[in-house]
Amino acid sequence: MKLSSRALEKLKSYGNYSISENGNDIIISYVTPSLLDASSIEGEDFRIVEIHCKKDNEGNLQILYAEIKNESNEVIRKMNLDELEPWIEYLESSDL
Repeated sequence: MKLSSRALEKLKSYGNYSISENGNDIIISYVTPSLLDASSIEGEDFRIVEIHCKKDNEGNLQILYAEIKNESNEVIRKMNLDELEPWIEYLESSDL
């Protein structure tokens, strides 16, 4: 599964994403709103979605794996890459 360099640049402008780059290794982090913020229901605090990628020669990203972590940075579960497909389609098609 791939993400274009154009989509990566868009993510850098979004306030709720952070991009960590170490050479060709990229980690895209997204902090979700808490359950209380999202729905006014008491519940868990925020979660962090981390997407681990490798940059190719053209600057596009090959998505290696993704995981969901809790506020203590403990892995809750690994994500199936198919779960990212709607997000990738949105990023690749939007002009934001």
